[in-house]
Amino acid sequence: MIRLRDAVIIDLDSEHELVITTDGCTGIGNLEGDLFPLEIEEVAWTACKVALMELISLGARPVGYAFNHIADLADHNKTEAGIEKCLNDFGFIDIPHISSSEKNFKVHQTTITIALTGVREKREKTKCSNPVYVLIGEPLVGMEVLENPEKMILPEEFIRLKKAEGIYEIIPVGSHGVEWELSQFGVKPLETVIDLKKSAGPATCVIAEVCPASIDGLREIFGRKLTILSSECGPFREGEAYA
Repeated sequence: MIRLRDAVIIDLDSEHELVITTDGCTGIGNLEGDLFPLEIEEVAWTACKVALMELISLGARPVGYAFNHIADLADHNKTEAGIEKCLNDFGFIDIPHISSSEKNFKVHQTTITIALTGVREKREKTKCSNPVYVLIGEPLVGMEVLENPEKMILPEEFIRLKKAEGIYEIIPVGSHGVEWELSQFGVKPLETVIDLKKSAGPATCVIAEVCPASIDGLREIFGRKLTILSSECGPFREGEAYA
């Protein structure tokens, strides 16, 4: 068993590995104790998105999941619908699952959690001798997520990034922030107007380790959502977002 980033990886056989990722949201929902008001479907969609992006970034496809609905029991189907919508938005349909709810006590604050299980093929990781680290999207947290959706990486953009040429690693950024995630690679980021120490909440942005020759193509796809964080990047000014 390997503990990697926000995932557990377990050997299945000589060719495959099991990948488990998880995430949850607390205090966001429609109960009296919640800090931020939000429809349950959106809460569930967001929790699923974080775990699913981590799973996909590690090269796995989901084969099953479990979720906990700690909220109004009447909204259980809404949690299930939100998770299913998220999976569909990323191209996955009819994934088997189980769930659990709090039935013994009245709940005053919403908590939605999910654990995704996926499978990936074992393969040698491709490396680049002089990678460029880029940020797609911006770190947002709390109400900023609702107020600035145009600054987040969207499911379709994440899928395009995953399929793009010259991508060696994708790291969804969470509460630790961009600078902390880069420090795990021994990378010190260049200066930028974006607060790299700030929490990225529900993975509103991702770091990608890419081949320098791929920068032009990524600029065409992501525009101002792309920020160069490190390495030599030809004629472009590092540490800035580009139109």
